Amino acid sequence: MTGSILLLGLALSGGARAQTLVSAENPADLVSIIQDLGFQAKLEADNVGDPVIRSSSNGVDFRIYFYECKNNNRCKSLHFSVGYDLAAGSSLDAVQLWKADKRFASAYLDDEADPFLQMDINTEGGITQKNFENSFELWQSLKGE
Repeated sequence: MTGSILLLGLALSGGARAQTLVSAENPADLVSIIQDLGFQAKLEADNVGDPVIRSSSNGVDFRIYFYECKNNNRCKSLHFSVGYDLAAGSSLDAVQLWKADKRFASAYLDDEADPFLQMDINTEGGITQKNFENSFELWQSLKGE
């Protein structure tokens, strides 16, 4: 009986973590989650005062921008972004080939033909912590491609 209660308690606590809601309204919580996943993350402000998370993985720096903010807080969505400064740039064909089968990310070339990758997440009303973790892992996978 005691073992059953312990297992039930563990199952409930694991379920509670999966049901914890997070959002762009609480940037510090997202920084903690990213750090718990084993990545560096630093909360700063962008040029208009909205939050931005600076991070990196595998030697590649990226940013998570906060959008739809009111007075630099109570933000509703996230925008993941990374740019690759390539000596010879990239081709439009290469970018189009890469993004042809991607549903959650987009890519473009800047004015120097350097590729940029971006992904957006709407967190208005909150998303589960597990959903955010899965989205972050998807970002890492896409960025690695």
